[in-house]
Amino acid sequence: EALTVTLDALEMKKMSLSTGKTDASAAADAELARYLTAAGAAHTKLGQANEAAKFYEEALDVYSRTLVPNHPSIAALLNNYGVLYEHMGEYDKAMALHERALAMRQQVLGEWNTD
Repeated sequence: EALTVTLDALEMKKMSLSTGKTDASAAADAELARYLTAAGAAHTKLGQANEAAKFYEEALDVYSRTLVPNHPSIAALLNNYGVLYEHMGEYDKAMALHERALAMRQQVLGEWNTD
């Protein structure tokens, strides 16, 4: 049921952006990416790897167009994507994504930040 609610919210957000009810500002795009990430996480928890990957890829595309390259939201998304690959047993891909996310967080937040 939580997945249904998330997917419904995502569709409403996409429709509002495409129909011009809200402006397509970076803040609106970032909100869309958060919905996409949440849908990807829900699909990951349900074991629906292919669906999860689609949502993570779309979120990464939106973030890449709207945020600075080392933004913490991108790092968090990459970490979630890494978890997906862990569940799929693709540990090399998972490790690469986790290392990339860690490097981004260390660059932005500092090497010893515990957040």
